[in-house]
Amino acid sequence: MNSMKITVFLVFLIFVSVNLFSQNAEVKVSADTNNVLIGEHVNLTFEFRGQTEDKVTFPFLGDTIGKFDIIQIGNIDTNKNDKNLILRRIITVTSFDTGMVSLPSIPFVYERKDYDSPFVANTDELVLYFATVQLDTAAGLKDIKGPIEIPITFSEILPYILIVLGVGLLVVAIVVILYKRKRKVKAPVIEKYDPTIPADLEALQALKALENKNIWQTGRHKAYHSDLTDILRTYIHRIYDINAHELTSDEILTELRSREHSIEALDILHKILSIADLTKFAKFTPSDTQNLDSMTMAVAFVNLTKGKIMLESSEISVEEKTNV
Repeated sequence: MNSMKITVFLVFLIFVSVNLFSQNAEVKVSADTNNVLIGEHVNLTFEFRGQTEDKVTFPFLGDTIGKFDIIQIGNIDTNKNDKNLILRRIITVTSFDTGMVSLPSIPFVYERKDYDSPFVANTDELVLYFATVQLDTAAGLKDIKGPIEIPITFSEILPYILIVLGVGLLVVAIVVILYKRKRKVKAPVIEKYDPTIPADLEALQALKALENKNIWQTGRHKAYHSDLTDILRTYIHRIYDINAHELTSDEILTELRSREHSIEALDILHKILSIADLTKFAKFTPSDTQNLDSMTMAVAFVNLTKGKIMLESSEISVEEKTNV
């Protein structure tokens, strides 16, 4: 009877041991080569074998594993069925030590269904041999080779070609634009006038006619001041030989400073042109007083400067008599 109990107990122990053994996961590491030169890359394959519902945490390795430098960490390859789970990950490493270099045991932590505490499985230690580069000492020392000249490819010079072409096209475009603008420059526009009528008389008549049109009284201030300054520009062209219609107000005043000595006349003209420019270009609306003053000043400018015409006429007459 006792013998039977002992036999049953031993069978029970064997069954429990086998069951517990089957529950343990297996981890291992292998290398694609075991004999490499110092600094060469080696692929290490880490493998976990367990049950389908196991939750595995791969170890965090950082930049190194023992004396090995990690070059690259691959993705986890998963293969499982109803009962088994297989996980693989390839890690590329190298070492700059020589001789036998040992990879330490790596722990894997995994959780299993129906167990409160996690399990730990460790890989076996792996030893790799790293050899040094053999030097041929019998061959003697040799000179250092100079830099190797590599021919320049078209793809390397293409960006520079495109830059040169781009700059060239830009220059051509600028030249063409300037040329077209130059061709579009209009010939100097001179208002028609009757040369038989004295410049001052013609200007005063034109100013009077403009005043009688009552242009600004109907709100057409810009047209009024444009016509008024055009009359004065024609007058200035005739007596000072200045193409005033092609000059700005400041350019006209600059030209007149060297030809007209009457400061009062220059000051009057400056006021007329200033109000006109504000009205034409700055959307300024002059008051009734300013409109009237512009006409009054225009007449005054003609009267102040017509003496120049008389003086030039007198000089011409004296010169003609002397020649006779």
